[in-house]
Amino acid sequence: MMNTREKRIGIVAGVLLGVLALDSVFLSPLIQRRSDAVARINDATRELATATRIFENDRRARHVWSEMAGQTLHDNASAAESQVLNAARRWAQEAGLTLTSLKPERSESEGGFRKITIRATATGSMRRVAQFLYAIQTAEMPIRISDIQLDARSESNDELSVQIGLATIYQPPADNGTATAGAVQ
Repeated sequence: MMNTREKRIGIVAGVLLGVLALDSVFLSPLIQRRSDAVARINDATRELATATRIFENDRRARHVWSEMAGQTLHDNASAAESQVLNAARRWAQEAGLTLTSLKPERSESEGGFRKITIRATATGSMRRVAQFLYAIQTAEMPIRISDIQLDARSESNDELSVQIGLATIYQPPADNGTATAGAVQ
């Protein structure tokens, strides 16, 4: 027979074995799963914060871009081309140049935009050519001089012939969200 002391030792041993089994089967895996869940939540929170910053930066950049572009950056070729043609005629007239030729040359892709080049030929004095070039350089539209050629029409006077390439850009509409996806990266 077992005495009470042996019974108590058996009960304590059984309880300890039960607690050990409970710990290894339930408690330790539960604590491990909780710490894994906390780590995943922290990772997801960091990713969410990063994504939120990206979207806020995108929103701010679009706002700044729309302020910078204003009404000068068009979204179709004909409007952009018409803007440059009309401006070149106006600048030549204001400078006193005789515009002999003004025609669109080509259109090509450049950095997410479409670039249109206009070829202009004009004659006038050096001062008038300088006024024309100044008007181009100080324009509030997206335009730049892609190339220029100056020739003297005669050696006896100040009459010059200028051939100039004027380039402008326009932003075509996005194709089914592909431009938006590229902007986020």
